[in-house]
Amino acid sequence: MHDLIDAPAEQLLEAPVSQCARRAGLRYLDTEDPGPGIRRRRHGKTFTYVDARGRPVRSHATLARIRALAIPPAWTGVWISPEPRSHLQATGRDARGRKQYRYHPTFRATREAVKFAGLGRLAPAIPRLRRCVSRSLARPRDEHERVLAAMARILDLTGIRVGSEEYARSNGSHGLTTLGPQHATIDGDRVTLHFRGKSRQDQTLTFTDARVAAVLAHSRGLVRGRLFAWRDADGRAHRIQASDVNDYLQRAAGQHVTAKQIRTWLASVRAAEELLTAEKLRPAICAVAAMMGHTPAVCRKSYIHPGILLAHADGSLATAFACATPSNQRSR
Repeated sequence: MHDLIDAPAEQLLEAPVSQCARRAGLRYLDTEDPGPGIRRRRHGKTFTYVDARGRPVRSHATLARIRALAIPPAWTGVWISPEPRSHLQATGRDARGRKQYRYHPTFRATREAVKFAGLGRLAPAIPRLRRCVSRSLARPRDEHERVLAAMARILDLTGIRVGSEEYARSNGSHGLTTLGPQHATIDGDRVTLHFRGKSRQDQTLTFTDARVAAVLAHSRGLVRGRLFAWRDADGRAHRIQASDVNDYLQRAAGQHVTAKQIRTWLASVRAAEELLTAEKLRPAICAVAAMMGHTPAVCRKSYIHPGILLAHADGSLATAFACATPSNQRSR
């Protein structure tokens, strides 16, 4: 699979957003303080737009650009960039009060290219990450590392999202770090996680792993409402944050890596494996969507490397996958 990765954008993997915007030929704006812009005002069942001085926007080109942004009517406090070539095009608050963003399509495409290019560098790190996880799980005295390793193993086995405290509070949707004891059923070595994920999709993930099951059985009662926790030398219990998981993944892999990158890797490898066995595109994408808790459209656009789809289309996938992906890098 390494050969399927498009390398030129890889240098931007850890670059600031501002550099990525310039690479895309766009002007960078601070997402939290982008400066004066166009404001949206409700006018009956439609909207009107005014510039920073309160004058109506009449430019056909500007109005067409605003319409193309497809800003939801429910958004409030809408700000729209006056510049057609800025990386940030609009912001607003959704019905739950969360700040949302609309970006220039060229910027989005550049970021997608950067994300997929990063998989090339991740490929050789996957075996090292898995070896480190196995070592950490075998160290009973280092409780913190064992819990983090168990979470990394679950991510690797299932592709689960890392989780967000904000989404858990506002939506009741969960990921790895926000799961509670009620979300896990342990039957010997067999673990089943059942929870409501992003976009309010119910998910059930089942795997068998004796050491992970043992970690869960111990950690699930340490912090109220949390499945994953650990005790320090003084006996104080601590919950695990998303940043803790990403820090562990980076240490274990020996390079910059995030849970989201690993999810993208797993989705891409799963897509390749499905295409090699079933050959038909839609069932393969649907299988990835079921694993990721996303729609097939989102998985195809944002999680499956485009090189895999191109290789499948031209009949070269089997050769590329066999030559480029050792067995210890494939999905589990």
